[in-house]
Amino acid sequence: MSAISVTQMEKLVSEERKGVGARLGHCLVVYELVDHGLEFYRVVNEGEGFRPRTKKFLAPDPEYASYAVNMARSLRFQFTERFEHMSLGHEFDLTFTLSYRAGDARLLVDGLTNDPLRRVREEVTRLLGGKAMAIEWNVIVDSKVRNNFASLLPRIMGETELVHIREFARDTGVEVLGIDAALHLTTEDVNVVKQGVVDEREAEFEKTATARAVRTSAAGTQIRNADRKSQHDQELYDIELENEVIEKRYRLRVEKQIHENRLASLELAAQFQVQGMAAAAKALSQVAEEIRSPEQLVRASELVAQALQVSFGGAPAPDARIGMLNGSSRTQRLVAGNAGELATELGIAQEKAASIPDELDRKLFVALVMHWFAELQLGRGADKEIVDRYRAELESIGIRLRSGLSPELFDYVQRILDGDAMIRRFA
Repeated sequence: MSAISVTQMEKLVSEERKGVGARLGHCLVVYELVDHGLEFYRVVNEGEGFRPRTKKFLAPDPEYASYAVNMARSLRFQFTERFEHMSLGHEFDLTFTLSYRAGDARLLVDGLTNDPLRRVREEVTRLLGGKAMAIEWNVIVDSKVRNNFASLLPRIMGETELVHIREFARDTGVEVLGIDAALHLTTEDVNVVKQGVVDEREAEFEKTATARAVRTSAAGTQIRNADRKSQHDQELYDIELENEVIEKRYRLRVEKQIHENRLASLELAAQFQVQGMAAAAKALSQVAEEIRSPEQLVRASELVAQALQVSFGGAPAPDARIGMLNGSSRTQRLVAGNAGELATELGIAQEKAASIPDELDRKLFVALVMHWFAELQLGRGADKEIVDRYRAELESIGIRLRSGLSPELFDYVQRILDGDAMIRRFA
């Protein structure tokens, strides 16, 4: 039992210790030293006193060794495994997060030579990884792009699989509380997916912009013919229509940039697997900075800057230029709301997001909340299609992270999804 195992490295069970010294938050599995080795004596729970065996006449004092077992209510064990897809042309990584605790302290220590936690890890990898490898590759890629693999989790990790893993772990002395999984594509596959999605988005945005421009032009023609306005009034109306078309096209370009930033995050997540923890952390930080830059996300970044400046006692410059739409009534309404309320909500979002374990998911969640607040700041002038799109994104991330969300974060997401209430608050 002296070799260091995964169970010991994760600090579920300590190394063998001489004597029976108590340890906070642990129980002790005590063995008596006998001629042929160690013989189980008893389990001493935290707070209990230890009573040695009665000494036999003329016999030496009994000697004991013990193992401390961590009795925390919930522990986490995260590990990543690489899998080769059944098509033999692709690879992907699965990161599993196991929530567990000690179930049977004596069983854990008696089986320490077989490394109970390692056995559980291998069974999770075999069962869930095998099911993931059997899914069609295009289905895996589509799920990763659209909802970060959330839609496929039930296919690899249903109730039957969870019951099997819990029963397997129980026989080793480990009690499994829950399992979460995240899929990561390799760098080569991320590049292919990125280009395909960019092409699709460009075609979609161009089609939407053209259709809106045609509808707007047709509406202006009908109004001119029906109302027979004067030439002066008609010229003013045409100018307003042109400004609206320019503004809508600009909003579409901003949305396109947001999607490209998300795809960049996917690529950076893949680099996390190749370049190591330090380089990935730096790259993710750069993505966050780009998302808040005026060039890539004018509406969201300027809104946050204005709100924080007011909340810290400053005041925006009277001649500050607001992006490419300086002077438009819609953009002026965007920054004219209750900046104190917005700063408070952004602070709450940052605090709640801290409970999301994956750093990439945490940054994506904060970015989505910023976009959602920015659109709601427009009030009645908000574009319903864009509002519905962000609502769907927030609902999707809530479903994907449901098993890892704290009750407070889940309640917070539900509250901010009440768009009417948030519009009234920012008014």
